[in-house]
Amino acid sequence: MYACVCHAVTEATVQNCHSAGLRNVRQVSAATRAGSNCGQCVRRLRAMLSSTAAHQSSPAAASVVTSTVVTNIAEASAAATSTAQTTDAAAVDDSRTETAA
Repeated sequence: MYACVCHAVTEATVQNCHSAGLRNVRQVSAATRAGSNCGQCVRRLRAMLSSTAAHQSSPAAASVVTSTVVTNIAEASAAATSTAQTTDAAAVDDSRTETAA
């Protein structure tokens, strides 16, 4: 189930963030962008983080989760940057075409 619909962050991702050592909504938001758009999920994120606190994972598992979360964020950022650059290039080409006509 989604914890944050705006950014498609699942409950499993929030639990993995907690296992990786992220303990509050601000930290989870920095890692996943959850709660950074409309804010409707902030209370849910806070509740999930507090309920997950009772279920700590091993340090080795936390290291793997941290690596996975960081990799996923890096891939998402790269994809967003690539899309933005493609959109900017298309806009420049369109403006050149309009100017030439």
